[in-house]
Amino acid sequence: MTADQIRSLRPALVALLEMFRPYLGRASNFRHLLAYVLGLTADLKRKSI
Repeated sequence: MTADQIRSLRPALVALLEMFRPYLGRASNFRHLLAYVLGLTADLKRKSI
């Protein structure tokens, strides 16, 4: 997949992750999950240090 194709799937990915919101407790936990998963799909050379 190209980076543009992955970016176009972001709304669907966020909608999928919304299913897990009730199980994550606080809103900050959902934000962290969202940041983590979207970071994994980012077009970066390195995803960790």
